Amino acid sequence: MPGGKLVKWENGVPVPVYTEPVTPQSVTKLIRHEYATEYEPLLDPEGNPLFGEDRYIGLTKAEAAAVRFTNASARGDMDATKFIYDRILGKPKQQVETISMTLTLEEFLANEQKFASEEYVTTELPTVLETEWEDVEAEDTPEDDFSDLEALG
Repeated sequence: MPGGKLVKWENGVPVPVYTEPVTPQSVTKLIRHEYATEYEPLLDPEGNPLFGEDRYIGLTKAEAAAVRFTNASARGDMDATKFIYDRILGKPKQQVETISMTLTLEEFLANEQKFASEEYVTTELPTVLETEWEDVEAEDTPEDDFSDLEALG
């Protein structure tokens, strides 16, 4: 429940009530506490644990969830496998290479002007319109046969 002003009804009369805001840290603390509590097995209408639920008795909710995800992953559930690797085992750390360069504005503009000048242009590439194309008749071949493309070479 978000923090702020709420209305509580007492004897048919609205009474303003102020609450503390819910922070991400308090939600995380609540989830961790709840996962640390003992797992309560699912029960049938007579109050007995459902088939297979007895193996979770004595585990915490986090342990029972980990076992369930592991079993689902072993049965081929790719979402469960991804969850295990991403959340339980943790994603691998990724290395990022950074290069720090410092230039003044004048140096940067001088470099840009140098690269734009003709001294760095070594060859001109032909445009599509200047390219000569060879007409080749298409043959009826299977889609995976690229031998006619190799002839164009």
